[in-house]
Amino acid sequence: MSWTKPVFISALVLAIAAGMFALSVPHLAERIATILHAEACDAAHEGVQAKVDCWLERPLGIVNAGSLTAGFRAFTYLYETYPAFASTGCHRYAHKVGDAAYYNLMLAHGLSLEDIDFPQSTTACGYGFFHGFVEHLVQNDPDQRTVVAHCEYLRSTYAGTMRDIGTICYHASGHGFMQAQADALPEGMHGNPRLMVRRPLEECEALPTNEREIEDCREGVFNVLVDWMETGDFGLTFDLKDPLGVCAHVEKQWEYACYYELGQNLGKITEGSPLKAAQFSMSIRDAELRTMTFGVMVAGMMQSAAALDEYTTVLDECVHIDDQALYETCVVSSANGMMEHGVPGSEYEKVLELCAVGFLDERGRSVCYGALASRLTRFYPQEKAEQICAEFPASYREACPSIRS
Repeated sequence: MSWTKPVFISALVLAIAAGMFALSVPHLAERIATILHAEACDAAHEGVQAKVDCWLERPLGIVNAGSLTAGFRAFTYLYETYPAFASTGCHRYAHKVGDAAYYNLMLAHGLSLEDIDFPQSTTACGYGFFHGFVEHLVQNDPDQRTVVAHCEYLRSTYAGTMRDIGTICYHASGHGFMQAQADALPEGMHGNPRLMVRRPLEECEALPTNEREIEDCREGVFNVLVDWMETGDFGLTFDLKDPLGVCAHVEKQWEYACYYELGQNLGKITEGSPLKAAQFSMSIRDAELRTMTFGVMVAGMMQSAAALDEYTTVLDECVHIDDQALYETCVVSSANGMMEHGVPGSEYEKVLELCAVGFLDERGRSVCYGALASRLTRFYPQEKAEQICAEFPASYREACPSIRS
């Protein structure tokens, strides 16, 4: 057998090196297979999307075979190794893994929710996996009582290590309510976003849970609407000249969710610049909506910036924002965005670097560490969160209630 592609030889060298770091034999074989698959994709395709589609075949295939844990090891490898994978849609790709898990574990293998063990790694990329998994769970059975049963089971089982799993489930339920309606959407509703969201939003309102989780459900509805606007489904369009215009035509109690989800999709307008985002957001009259929309625009910028190690360029613009409220929001949202889009399992590491950059003033540094501290138990067990807090400079550890030193 002759090795005709040097790229494969380098892959094996990397794999053997990885084995030196105490990988078990099965894990080493699995990692070699992932490396070979990834490098073959990289060599065989020119366009980024074609490479990504090929790369994703590996974690999707592993999940389809029945292992979420191994699937996310492959997912994490792709994130850490290929900036193009991480920067073009980490959350969306985790969502696809959730789609696959639902259809190939629950449906194809006939498993129940209780039969599946969800590893900590499924919180990666802003819980994208659960957005996809629960979306289809609810789409298949959008009865409110069933939704609550699913979400409360996930909360009671996993909240100790995945703090936000309950609210994430209700958010994804909004996706599911919207998708269930799409399965039988009357043609007369096509192209009319206000009509399309009404019934799913009313289903969110009827959930017997708290206002925070009902709001998460509302946001889930608008999240799907925005996706359809971007893809042109159901006669919808995304208006770059007036992207937030649709939010002016929804009921008052639904405005926040609308602005929140639309705000995350304004990258073509803000071009990764907090200064441009601040300028754009000033057109929003309501101060709360203005600050919130600006914040989600900045957090969204980190999806690309975090993966490409360009996050300090975002923060550098934050310090030049004159409005104090927007400045603090910019710093907080930079940290939050890094946590949502960082390396799975190690998101906090780059945020610690972010908070320590020299050009942040004392107030900015304080809110940065505070934002990181508030996010830790969203992704990690309490013990790991406390270990991370211990890495904070001593003068900022008060941001972590459990750390007293």
